[in-house]
Order: sequence, then C-alpha cells, then structure tokens
Amino acid sequence: MGAGSELRNEIYVEPEPFKPVHFGPGNQFTLAQEDETVSEPNQKRLLVLDRSSEQVKRYPLPQPTYDEFATVRPRRVKYGMSGAEMNVEIGPRQIAGGTLWFGETFYDGEGMTGVGGFGYFDTAERKFRVYSPPEIADWSVTAMLVEPDSVWLALAQHGEWGSSGGGLLRFDRGTEKVEKLELRDIAGKIARIGDRLLIATDFGAAVFLERKLRRFFLDQTTDGRLRVAEAMVGQ
Repeated sequence: MGAGSELRNEIYVEPEPFKPVHFGPGNQFTLAQEDETVSEPNQKRLLVLDRSSEQVKRYPLPQPTYDEFATVRPRRVKYGMSGAEMNVEIGPRQIAGGTLWFGETFYDGEGMTGVGGFGYFDTAERKFRVYSPPEIADWSVTAMLVEPDSVWLALAQHGEWGSSGGGLLRFDRGTEKVEKLELRDIAGKIARIGDRLLIATDFGAAVFLERKLRRFFLDQTTDGRLRVAEAMVGQ
C-alpha cells in the first residue's frame, strides 16, 4: 500500500468461516447461525438449537431490556442513548467440560448499544446464564479463555469511529471476584502455554506472567531487517 517511500506491506487475515459447534449430553445441542437470509453470512446471529426431540427448539441469546441497560450504564443513557436498540450477540466462544461458554459483543453507537457480559448455556435448564459485573458492562468481549478456576476476557468497545481496547479481565469462578489488567490493544485470541498467558492482539502479542503484562511487536531496523521488540511500559 502507498507509494514511493511510503510503500509498505500490510497483511489482512480473513475471518474463519463459521462452523456449527455441538455440545452437551450426547452432543444434542448445537451452536448454529440463524436461518434467516442475511446479505453477509458473517452477520448472521448465533443461537443454540436443541435436537433432543423431533421438533427442534431454538434458543436465541436474550437481549437486555432498556431498564437493565439504564441501570448498569447510566452514563451512556445520560449522553444520548435514550431509547437505543439492543444488539447483543454471541462473540468468542469455547467448549469447556462439554459446556458452551461465550462472551457477548455489541455495536455501541448510532442508536445501537448493549450491556457487556459473558456466560454459558445451561443444558439442564435450557437457558443462558450470563454474568455482567460492573467491570464488563460497558464493553464487548473480543477473546476469552475458560480454565478450571478462572475465565479470562479481553475487552473492547466497538463504536462509530472504530474500536478501542478495554483491558484484560480475570474472573474467579469460585469467588466471582474480578481482577482487571491494563491492556490498550484489541485481543483476538488468548491461549495458555505453561505458566504463561499468550494474547494475540492488533498490536502484536502480549504475555502475562508473574502478575505482569508485557507487550511485543514486529519491528523493522533501518537496514530492513525484521525483529521482535518489546514495548516500554506506558507506550
């Protein structure tokens, strides 16, 4: 892209096509895309299907009511979101112990909004269980990792002028306490490698180890060589 001295290479990664996910006892539940025709396949909303009987049952993700939105996000109401349309969808997801876990995502602008949260689909009760602590209510989830004792969540806000990172959260599954770590970048994947968390971001990569978050990026030297460099704290 560009020209002359401004000529540069840029890499764009196409999103992976959606594949239905089976889970629950006997894999009788399926995370699928809605049947309605949508011009862009990636814009089809996700829902849970129950095929345990001859009649397939559909479980779309419940939308927050406006009263719920106004209660947990009063500042958003104050600055012009009165009567906004809720557009919360299932975002990143993971099957852990046979259970479908997911993070919620929503567009927050131009008359559309939502309440951030994450949770799982309860196959016994056939309903969504959603957690929405104050630390996540204003944000969409862009990446998650479910572990036996915790859930890691990367946050971002998707608005009219683009997206911005909102940090990294650790939710303790035992105490339900939330710990927030500073991360300005937008994460797309979180993985556990030994005693480290590796986070793929739009900046490069972040590593969480021994209560510290370090950020790395691909740099180019003056003679054209590529190298991995670490960002200084505060940059």
